[in-house]
Amino acid sequence: LRAVLAHQSRYADAGHYVTYVRTSIRQSSNWRSAPEPMWIKFDDDKVTLVREDEVRNTAGGADNPISYVCLYGRSEAVVEGLSS
Repeated sequence: LRAVLAHQSRYADAGHYVTYVRTSIRQSSNWRSAPEPMWIKFDDDKVTLVREDEVRNTAGGADNPISYVCLYGRSEAVVEGLSS
């Protein structure tokens, strides 16, 4: 998963869209946890670095955003496997 376009609203005819783009930055929440991928969130004129948990919460429900478009990319390992 490389990017997610999400709709923020309880109603289909209202709200706005935000975009999450995965980065190569990895960060841990504390010294005992494994580093997790960080994402850039584009919300109108606000651009922030967010944890992967926020992107996972785009499954909808209550006031959580709902994933609308998910963009995927092939990894080099898959490309090498296809060519052999």
